[in-house]
Amino acid sequence: ALHSLAERRQPFVDQSPHDGAFYCRDLLGGSAALLYLRVQLATSRTKRERLSWLYDALTHTKPGNTDPLGKDDHSVVKILFLSADPSDQARLRLDEEIREIDHALRLAEYRNRFDFEQHHAVRTQDVQEYLMRHKPDIVHFSGHGTSAGQLIFEDDAAGSRPVSARALGNLFKLLHDNIKVVVLNACYTEAQAAAIAEHICCVVGMSGAISDDAAKKFSPTFYSALGFGRSVNTAFELARNAIDWEGLGEQDKPKLLAPHCDPDRMILVNC
Repeated sequence: ALHSLAERRQPFVDQSPHDGAFYCRDLLGGSAALLYLRVQLATSRTKRERLSWLYDALTHTKPGNTDPLGKDDHSVVKILFLSADPSDQARLRLDEEIREIDHALRLAEYRNRFDFEQHHAVRTQDVQEYLMRHKPDIVHFSGHGTSAGQLIFEDDAAGSRPVSARALGNLFKLLHDNIKVVVLNACYTEAQAAAIAEHICCVVGMSGAISDDAAKKFSPTFYSALGFGRSVNTAFELARNAIDWEGLGEQDKPKLLAPHCDPDRMILVNC
């Protein structure tokens, strides 16, 4: 099957979990093929010698090379979307935001390089476990913040459970290993973003209250730009412009904090 693949010059291969047959994938379906090749390259010297040329063709590099972020050139960018909308708060249309983000990623050039995980009605005790389980590159929170610098999660009765900026900062200090970007798409989250930005490269927060419409416009534009290989800073500016484009007058509320790195050089998809 591999020799046939080489003759046809169709480099994307996967193995069916049902019948073990090999089949070709189109150009945008190559992530599964790369995973298969990595496993084969790691487990058999003979296969390494036969397949290394194919891996080079797929990645335009040598096996083992990494990008400046320490991730393999074609690794998947994991987005962890967390939301909390307690019953004692003004209701948000978080389902619409999720739908628009998912739609934007599906239309993006590098759509198969993103994994979009979601958890809703998130309680304070859930956050740590989700971060350790998913090991995300991007953490996105949608919900409510307070003018006292707190982020609102849910308690066991679906009521509000506020968490201080200090506690949030400490959490990301301890679990910062994989995370490169945090987005707090909620009102009054600039202080929380500042605390997190001491430990995470790029953090987005909102200064003051932000409308549901502006928040829903910001997110899909931001992730669409990342999905087309743009930098975090460019994605942020395009998302702000999307708010302005709709005439909502809230384009200055999102703030990008990156005191320890250059967001213009932070490109999550290494093309």
